[in-house]
Parts: sequence; C-alpha cells; structure tokens
Amino acid sequence: MPNLAIWASGYPRVFRSDADEVRSLQAGTWSPASIDFQAAATRSGHAAGARTFDEILRIIGRQAVGSIERLGIIAHSNSSMIGLAGNIITTGPDAPDVLFSQPGVIDDSVLQAKSADIAKVSDRFTDHASIVLFSCHAGAELNLLIAFQTAFGLDCYGFDDMVQTCTTWITPSLRISSRGRMAYVPGLADQIANGTATPCDFAKNTVWALQPDRAFFSRN
Repeated sequence: MPNLAIWASGYPRVFRSDADEVRSLQAGTWSPASIDFQAAATRSGHAAGARTFDEILRIIGRQAVGSIERLGIIAHSNSSMIGLAGNIITTGPDAPDVLFSQPGVIDDSVLQAKSADIAKVSDRFTDHASIVLFSCHAGAELNLLIAFQTAFGLDCYGFDDMVQTCTTWITPSLRISSRGRMAYVPGLADQIANGTATPCDFAKNTVWALQPDRAFFSRN
C-alpha cells in the first residue's frame, strides 16, 4: 500500500437533487463536498475519510510499519490551513464559498500541538515518504507545507492555484453521471471563468497524476 489518500469527510452534500447540483455547477456557485472528495480518493487507490486531524492519525496508525510511501490529503484549504469539515455556501452574494469548522481545521498550531501523537505513527512511513496536499492554494505561501514538513519530517507538496473537480451529467435529465476526477493547471480558474476551458478538459483519473508546483523538502 504505497499510496494512502485521505479525504475530508465533514462536508455534507447541500443539494436535494442532482438537478439542483447541476444548476449550481452551471451558475458557478458550486464547490465540492465530501461525496466528491470520496470519489476522487477511492478512484486513486487505498483511501479513507476523516473529519479531524486525530482521525487522520488513527488511519495512519492502522497501516503497517513502513508501508506508506505517499500520503495524500484531499480537502478544502487556503494558504494557511486545511479544513476537513465545514459548510459549503452555494447561495447568496458570497457563493461559492466554504466555511471551515472546528475541530476539522489543520494548521501550524494544530500540527505543533499534536507532535507527540505524530511521533507515535511516524514509523508507518517509508524512509523516503512524502505528503501531498490536494487542495486549493495549499502551497501558495509555503507556510502550510513548511508546517506539515516540520511536523512529520517528510517532504511536502502542494498547489499554488486552485485544484478543480470535474463533474459530468446527462441532459436533459440533469442526472450526474460521474464526479471526483480532479484537475490542476495554473490559471485554470481564469479559463473556466471566461468560458475557454472546463475542469473536465484537464481532469485525471487519479489524484496521483496531478503535478504539484510547490514543495518544501525535509533536510533528512
């Protein structure tokens, strides 16, 4: 089990029907929920869901010693924190937006406070293991990558721009046919906004095919 993808499980789907969700996608007010993160993780191999950092540590702890080559975390984030749980905003002037909720937040303070617990599961990783944060702007200012690298002592990779999600549907019924394929191209959000591209134009069948553009490396 060289790769382990952990998906944020604390974002309930906010739509009553596929048709409502498709209309939000068409209006540009949509953001991925846990159902989308789960689809991305499970199509990428060994996967598990978590809504807190403690749950992530328990999942890591259940793996065999020396078995994890790459740990991926699929979630919402910004340049300073990851959110494993929260509320997705699809209506009103702030849409689309995501509000993180405690205790689903992972930031430098959480990683420092959990250093002893992290040490207890550090032997589950191989000698040259790495962490990849599959979330928007997680590598934008390097702060989050540095915090993870410092906490785990592993190379950490992230994305400067927005990580996009491909959702497809059948017309005219507006029934969703697939979800969870993820895409990353710097500047893709602008192309989507001006109608010259869609996330599905660049989506990969596994998150491990995405190419991070930011990294902070271990000195070990």
